[in-house]
Amino acid sequence: MSFRILILLSFAFTLYGQQIQLNLDHLAKKASRVENVNIDASTMKSAGSLLSVRDKSGQIMKMISGLQGICVRSFRFEKPGAFSDNDVDRVRRQLRGHGWTQIVGSNDEKAGKIEEVYLHSTDGRPDGLVVLDVKPTRFEAVNIVGSLDPKALGAIGAEAQKQ
Repeated sequence: MSFRILILLSFAFTLYGQQIQLNLDHLAKKASRVENVNIDASTMKSAGSLLSVRDKSGQIMKMISGLQGICVRSFRFEKPGAFSDNDVDRVRRQLRGHGWTQIVGSNDEKAGKIEEVYLHSTDGRPDGLVVLDVKPTRFEAVNIVGSLDPKALGAIGAEAQKQ
């Protein structure tokens, strides 16, 4: 995933748990490799407590405490053209329902790259986020659920650069 998308996410929003269950079965059937990562709140807190030994400022635990879950779906394809624009549009249609807004969009047709970020809001309050990262032989979708403190992310990034 593009570093600039991650930077935008780190500064963009405080999220409140809106989980969307994307139907990606049509991609899984065409992929040569499928990877699924599901991290719930208790798993994040357990991992955070292990990392807290190195986290003297407590920023990792602060960031993790507001998250309810992270879901990542990654599909690898043998060759370009294994999935179509229609397959990508099928996923996008799921993110065009009530409350969803595309907040970041980058489309490099020549390179076959698409990067998009969608935000869900209810009554003006952000409560869901989905990131799509598409390349000719790869399709990835990331869903972050829960409150995410941009200040904590920034502090973690600054701490990582010191090490």
